[in-house]
Amino acid sequence: MADGHPKPWGVRAANEYRERFPKRLDAWLDAGYDACYLRDPGCARIIADALHFFDGERYDLASFVVMPNHVLLQLRGDTELESLTHSLKSYSAQEVNKELERRGAFWQQEGFDHLLRGIPHLDRCLCYIQQNPEKAHLKRGEYLYLRVPNSLLSSSCGQSCSFSPVQVKFLTNKFRED
Repeated sequence: MADGHPKPWGVRAANEYRERFPKRLDAWLDAGYDACYLRDPGCARIIADALHFFDGERYDLASFVVMPNHVLLQLRGDTELESLTHSLKSYSAQEVNKELERRGAFWQQEGFDHLLRGIPHLDRCLCYIQQNPEKAHLKRGEYLYLRVPNSLLSSSCGQSCSFSPVQVKFLTNKFRED
């Protein structure tokens, strides 16, 4: 925050943060900054396969897009989100590093996630994921996209879910090979 306040913020400060920083990050990602390892179709397929592996078991995957330098996904499940994202990132990092014959951190340690509150919020986030490649001026084949219609709205996950639908963003790591 410009005024240096730690969370929790007041309404004005929170709105300022939402206005300034996510747009800056999105512009950075859309411009193709960072290592764009996921532009490689083999690497993108590894990520997609990892996301599909526990779909229907640990979580219900509603939508995802594998962009050249990040992944957006929307899911709902029974597994604790932190454990789930750690598992996805750990496995996919090992496999992509093998594919690229590189070592070192692949994903940034922290990702971004937020709870989806209600159908309008869910729909906005689904649209955001779907429109992300166009916004970044990517052509078909430069990204992988999947949407499973109504999966988050179905009763397959039911009341037993330990968390509501969330949107998650993983960013590739900053770009040095060890």
